[in-house]
Amino acid sequence: MIGSQNESAVSETIAITLIVALTVVLAAIVAVYALGMATTIPTSRNIALSVGQVDADTVTLVYHGGPDADSLVTLNITWPSGTPQTVNGPKIGDTFSAINPPAGVANITSGRDRIIIVGYFTNNVQQVVLDTFV
Repeated sequence: MIGSQNESAVSETIAITLIVALTVVLAAIVAVYALGMATTIPTSRNIALSVGQVDADTVTLVYHGGPDADSLVTLNITWPSGTPQTVNGPKIGDTFSAINPPAGVANITSGRDRIIIVGYFTNNVQQVVLDTFV
């Protein structure tokens, strides 16, 4: 029995070391991926707008400001007809309206009309700030 030794413990130690190393490497890969994604998420801007249908032919939008009002550069309003209206440098309390002319160009109905408003902010940030039906 001088020549026979049990070396199974060495095999188990190497296996455990490899499993721990593999776990550490996988955890590092997941952490780098997750932290890298978190830095690319843009912060959303917060402004307040209200839209209402005054009568069967008129939709009115009012800009109320908000925490990010100072960084707002432009509002792009898409009326129900699909016609865009660009408002540069809107001020708090500004009111904008779409009125159906006789030809019906604004396409405002007494039913549900979709209004989409995109805000353009400083640092080339743009965001849909309101997408609603009136």
